[in-house]
Amino acid sequence: MLPHNTENENNKINVQFINAIKELQISKLLKQANIRKDSRSVAGKGDRERRTAFGIFQFLLLLVFQGRCLFAFLGSKKQDIACSKNTYSRFLNKASHNWKKFLILLACKIISYFSTLTRPERVKCLVMDDSVIGRCRSKKVELLSWIFDHVIHKSVKGFCMLTLAWTDGYGIIPTAFNMP
Repeated sequence: MLPHNTENENNKINVQFINAIKELQISKLLKQANIRKDSRSVAGKGDRERRTAFGIFQFLLLLVFQGRCLFAFLGSKKQDIACSKNTYSRFLNKASHNWKKFLILLACKIISYFSTLTRPERVKCLVMDDSVIGRCRSKKVELLSWIFDHVIHKSVKGFCMLTLAWTDGYGIIPTAFNMP
């Protein structure tokens, strides 16, 4: 459970967040991954900046870092600064948005930034992990199956997630994932 932040802490998070987004050039990465605004999302509330694909993405990401839920935010007193629920759903579920490409481009940007902070002779490698996400209490969930978990040496009901990550021995950056 995430603690609730005070207004002063939220302002501090917002400034650090905006600086990080500018440094990583998130808006360029979104355009390269074909993540653009649908013409129907203009009907949402809020100012012009929030109606762009970058504005919608920035708002959703900021909610995560503040530990807030979108649906709780849309029901709060500050709902007038947000777009409609349908705008966010269409944005996240649009088939032409290449989220995997965005994740790889973002990982490359962060890896290149990390490389400037470390010595060139430091060993860097890619790590592949196949973790099991257990869902023992679930019965009727799409793609749920029995999987042998090599960590606990038992078969469990759940999902297998394959993750590729880059590491330099100190930091680790996920670059791609798949749930086969």
